[in-house]
Amino acid sequence: MNLREFSKSHLPLPTGQTHWRKVFPANLRRVEREVERYKDHWWNRRYTVVFDTFTQEQWERVHAGEVINTEWRDIYDYGRV
Repeated sequence: MNLREFSKSHLPLPTGQTHWRKVFPANLRRVEREVERYKDHWWNRRYTVVFDTFTQEQWERVHAGEVINTEWRDIYDYGRV
């Protein structure tokens, strides 16, 4: 492990100099995830686990012009029931 890898993993970065930016062009992916939904029928009132598909976009954390790490964030569809 060299000094750069150690400082990335163990030392806190100044908050004023780091920022998140969206990867351009936007990298998108579709992810299936388990979601609990409440199904209310007159014969069956309980939570059920269903698989729902989410769209995610990639963001990266930048410090002094260098990419430190990346993460995937959900794009929420507010029209979905």
